[in-house]
Amino acid sequence: MTKTEAVDKNLSPEQLQDVVSRGHVYNMPFEVNQYVYMITGGRALKVVVTDIGVGSIQLNGQWYTWEEMENKGGVYEAEFDALTAIAQMM
Repeated sequence: MTKTEAVDKNLSPEQLQDVVSRGHVYNMPFEVNQYVYMITGGRALKVVVTDIGVGSIQLNGQWYTWEEMENKGGVYEAEFDALTAIAQMM
């Protein structure tokens, strides 16, 4: 699971270009209004990213800290990645 992280010197030139073009000082893992898959109760649920913060993410209007999401199993861009994470949890 990728979290929001501060921009640093370890970004690739492509990643840095992307961050600069969006005007952020943080590297956001997802975009607002993007569909992602969150793991909850051993299932992958399709939700929409409604906002992203440095320490949290808002999914379907509810805020979760990155630590909460990590403890639940994570939030992933692709359903395959979410299902893979569920399989590894078992």
